[in-house]
Amino acid sequence: MLFAAQLDPAALIDPERDRFVKANASAEALLGYDRSELAAMSPADIHPHELARLNAFMSNIRRAGSWTADDLSCRTRTGDTVPALIRAQVIEIDGRELVLVLIRDRREHRLAELGAAVRQLTHDLKNTLSSAQLMCDRLATDDDRRVRLSAESITRALERAVALCRDAAGAGRARTPAPERERFLLADVMEELEATAVGATSLPRRLTDDSAGPVHLDVDFDQTYRILLNLVHNAFAAGAGHVAVTGQSDARGATLEVADDGPGLPEEGLCPNAWCKRPRAAPPA
Repeated sequence: MLFAAQLDPAALIDPERDRFVKANASAEALLGYDRSELAAMSPADIHPHELARLNAFMSNIRRAGSWTADDLSCRTRTGDTVPALIRAQVIEIDGRELVLVLIRDRREHRLAELGAAVRQLTHDLKNTLSSAQLMCDRLATDDDRRVRLSAESITRALERAVALCRDAAGAGRARTPAPERERFLLADVMEELEATAVGATSLPRRLTDDSAGPVHLDVDFDQTYRILLNLVHNAFAAGAGHVAVTGQSDARGATLEVADDGPGLPEEGLCPNAWCKRPRAAPPA
């Protein structure tokens, strides 16, 4: 009754036959096997990646006789690996020497440790970013207009990073914030992209706004900026020298098109669909 009522997974092992004799309901739920399946299995089937440690652990148990503990990962029926603290002791039942094993699932403990490490890291990183933000505030008063524009772009990037750190510190993981709609011009995003994606580089790179007129957007500015920045960075990294963004807006909404003069993806083996084998429209030279 005590064995069956254990909240932690528990099992009895016959060390001579190297087989599971019995497992409680918690062990069956953790490992994903029922009693009949476990009866045909050995501990090595649960710890196939740590056989040397398992053998040493079982030898120590039989030699010491008292409670022995070690960290051993258990592989479940689905192939997942569960970090666990294994405690075991030799007991005698009806003249048979058996090993009583108690399994403590350490996944929540590992997640708690990871969360604490992430919170400490994001706290230190946030302090570092805050110092960089103060330097950008000084650059924002510079006489050179290009320096001021670069400072504004860096400040916005730092604000995004600080916000991500704040989310990570609060929840233990970074979360994508909900979109915040605001009205702005495509030209505003292009100005920031020009400062961050092209910048003062010696490489022959050009980023242009080929829209016929002002393009009004009513979306999240930061998320729009990140989407376009990824596309532009990827294009330049793949060998493009010119990336053109073309937008148009009306009462129904707005559309943006990004084109580049890079080599593109090879057709064979990557694109079996007919639609992506059409000739691509490259921006003007």
